[in-house]
Amino acid sequence: ATFVCANDETHTKVAAAAVTPVEVEPDYNNAGSTTYTATVVKADRPDGVDEDLVVTKVVAIPALSGAAAKIGDILYGTLADAVAAAQAGETVELLRDVKTEGITVDKAITLDLAGHKISSDAPAIFKVESAGDLTITGNGTIEGPANGAAFDGKALIVVDGGKLTIENGTLTATGEGSDGMYGVYVLNGGTAVFGKEDGTGPAITSHFAAIGTNNTTAPADITVYGGTYTANAAPSDSDWWSYFCAPVYAASNGTYNLAGGTFTGYYGISSRYADTDQDVT
Repeated sequence: ATFVCANDETHTKVAAAAVTPVEVEPDYNNAGSTTYTATVVKADRPDGVDEDLVVTKVVAIPALSGAAAKIGDILYGTLADAVAAAQAGETVELLRDVKTEGITVDKAITLDLAGHKISSDAPAIFKVESAGDLTITGNGTIEGPANGAAFDGKALIVVDGGKLTIENGTLTATGEGSDGMYGVYVLNGGTAVFGKEDGTGPAITSHFAAIGTNNTTAPADITVYGGTYTANAAPSDSDWWSYFCAPVYAASNGTYNLAGGTFTGYYGISSRYADTDQDVT
């Protein structure tokens, strides 16, 4: 510590001090800091002044970098955090390629991929629940695990009673033999809209159905305005799973409005059950 004597001479003396740090953690939107407060109690002051000596030093900590997504001007470290924070009607914009899984959507939001990629080591990257209304835009990519997954209920996006709109972009779901994924699985009264009325739309490539439903989880409502839909699985005559090998697996009752698009697969549309109440146009 530095002290000034009565004769105005400056002296530096060593004194015992208690140092207390107080930290403010930085985030993606704000810098942080550490405030160090050093206190020399009056009894330990070598200059005999009858009061404590308190010295404060603030060290700035820069804001975090590398945010994954944003809502307006607010940055988030992960896509899941941004989706959780989004209010109904807001847009979550992806800022970089991310790896994630298991994001539940239970409100009306838009996801702008902004040309970036979402990948995952597990199926069901998104689940749109009954209160959810997810619109995906921004010409990005959603890519599932490289080794595929059991097909039953497994998809890049599961629409469980909610609504999904995919305006554009590329979705890829893999598989091998009898193990594979849907691109989008619609169930329990869910609605899915693919593309826009101008005839444009996403490119969805999967091992089994690019768009799938199931008779045990009916109903489902599907509208396709445009885009390309491909099922890559190629069964032999004896394979029990051949009916999944179509870009549209229409196993559930409900409405299937295929107003546009290109469909490629072992079958074009697989409407498996004769006793389902379907309206296919």
